[in-house]
Amino acid sequence: MQALHLSFFLHIPILYRSYMHRMDGRIYRMLINGELIDKSGRFDVINPATGTAFAKAPCATMTDISSAIDAAKEGFKKWKSVALEDRSQAILRAANIIEANRADLELLLSREQGKPLASAVAETSTAISMFRQASDVAMRGNPVKHVKETPTHILQVHHKPLGVVVGITPWNYPLSLGCGKVSRAISHGNSIILKPSPFTPLTSLYLGELLKDVFPPGVFNVLTGADLSGEEKSLGQLLVESAHVNLVSFTGSVATGKRIMAACAANMTRVLLELGGNDPAIVLEDADLAHAVKGIYNIAMSNSGQICCAIKRVYVHDKIFDEFLIQISQVARDNVFSIGPSTMTGMKMGPLNNGLQRKRVIELVDDAVAHGGKIVAGGQIPSHVDPNGFFYEPTIITGITEGVRLVDEEQFGPVIPIMSFSSEEEVIDRANNSRYGLGASVWGRDPVVLNRILSNLEAGIVWANEHAVLREGAPFGGMKNSGFRREGDFAESDLDAYTEVQTVKFSK
Repeated sequence: MQALHLSFFLHIPILYRSYMHRMDGRIYRMLINGELIDKSGRFDVINPATGTAFAKAPCATMTDISSAIDAAKEGFKKWKSVALEDRSQAILRAANIIEANRADLELLLSREQGKPLASAVAETSTAISMFRQASDVAMRGNPVKHVKETPTHILQVHHKPLGVVVGITPWNYPLSLGCGKVSRAISHGNSIILKPSPFTPLTSLYLGELLKDVFPPGVFNVLTGADLSGEEKSLGQLLVESAHVNLVSFTGSVATGKRIMAACAANMTRVLLELGGNDPAIVLEDADLAHAVKGIYNIAMSNSGQICCAIKRVYVHDKIFDEFLIQISQVARDNVFSIGPSTMTGMKMGPLNNGLQRKRVIELVDDAVAHGGKIVAGGQIPSHVDPNGFFYEPTIITGITEGVRLVDEEQFGPVIPIMSFSSEEEVIDRANNSRYGLGASVWGRDPVVLNRILSNLEAGIVWANEHAVLREGAPFGGMKNSGFRREGDFAESDLDAYTEVQTVKFSK
């Protein structure tokens, strides 16, 4: 049914525009204490495929922020005492409402984020799955460990909900990351204030509208606002600095994550950080070349390279380096005309989300060339798309190494530096020589060698012959500057992140 749904929209762009038209002119409102708030100032939301505004989102005021925090505090008091079955059923109802309205969400997501409709469909499916898994978690309840019992007492370890959670999400996967934070927080008995990126606020606002009556007032709140400059504090900063917030769950850049951690220290606020990455892929001499080329290219260019755990630097054994470079460069050239807005049939890659991000990608490519890099594919703004959009061709660069910004930094765009290596020890050292440590992969045929290298890589998630394939039940997060703590397994990691341990000695 999902395949039919997707094909239906991909191959009838005129109907897509007609269907999207009924979302035009919609007034997006924040959700505070179970009410949709429509009295704030507004800021423009840009369609990255055209570079023009297509909607407006509300700016939270100081009063809105205070109201949302107060509402979340009161909502938590009610929600933590709700019977497990009722909590589970409410979360399941949320999943069903998202499912029933997924077409609107997918089209809105594609329009505000820039990703092709097929990617928006996959992201929405992930969001629905997260709520369904959270429903199961809520039904089980937070576990109690029975430590000891004597004639006079019972000793147990309980997991108590934290209270008010602030979830701050980035612009690359606003729906799935937002739904992940919301579903995990509430499944363990917390309330939450969701604050999406100002580049992609609409899906979160629409989600708040859809789920307005699902949970008790204050359990789920949505605030939006443009990033402020000068002496004024941003919405995110004001939320993070509140003494009434018990956990900040943030996904985004390393720089912002460090500022959040510093701000949380003042109130001893718990913090969960899933930050950026500079994931290496290591291609061994015996690798299945066709499989490695296809797999590495697809994940490096997925979502226009805007994935925290995308492949961002590639090390290829020098004996197969030339052939690998020829093949992956040809794939990049073959895909130039599959770049475009999701209103065009057959598009595999959309634009970068915003002008600032494309400017950064261009800056890193120019810097690489200035340091001896050679562009073997791409490196340009495609000529067949709207010149006002934020498009950039899939780009392959060689002739550079560590010490060049494109290798050392996270580009977060459709550009891959390809480098050669000659020994196992050398490539492990080079792969680990990074302040990042989110993901890494090794591509080859010998399981002994694959596993030996994998076990020596300094990354939170490592893969053999694949990359960024996330398994249900496995936690997500990174080492070093790529994160602090883990979430996403709907099990032990989420329990650790979203609850507080309490040792209880009951008298008999």
